[in-house]
Amino acid sequence: MTQNGTGRGFRVLRASFATRLLADGTPLPVISGALGHRGITSAKHYLAADDERMRACCLDFAGIEPKRTRS
Repeated sequence: MTQNGTGRGFRVLRASFATRLLADGTPLPVISGALGHRGITSAKHYLAADDERMRACCLDFAGIEPKRTRS
């Protein structure tokens, strides 16, 4: 919940905490436990905040030519 629409509240604090732990290399089960989640599934959405590791997951399409379409 935010205070006066400022975007500052408990959810933002938790998200910031989880994002920093993830950036420091803390395993997802540890982050999930620190946040009080019953399982890691609840904490998986924090993975999207880790830009550096998300870039490592991107596929390289170099050398793959698209199929030609009929005109």
